[in-house]
Amino acid sequence: MRNVLALTKRILQQFSHDHRTLALLLGAPILALWLFSVLLGSPAYTPTLATIGLPDELNEALEAEGAQLIVFDDLVPAADELLATQEVDALLWIADGTL
Repeated sequence: MRNVLALTKRILQQFSHDHRTLALLLGAPILALWLFSVLLGSPAYTPTLATIGLPDELNEALEAEGAQLIVFDDLVPAADELLATQEVDALLWIADGTL
């Protein structure tokens, strides 16, 4: 037991003389935890979608998943304008039976 305490004391004394190692031991984990909190702490993104002539069941399923919808009955220039000005993230419509 005395040998373990002597070894521990010697290692701690060496750390007190080596400031770079001490800074890495203390600073690196703090920096890593701060970066993780910045990356993972951001709020969830809610997509805004424009749908054109989709069935009501599909619109309801998209809203249930958390998407904001702007619903159009027919293909209109306003839908393309929303996409061009980046007010919506995507346009969804059914053409020839496929989405």
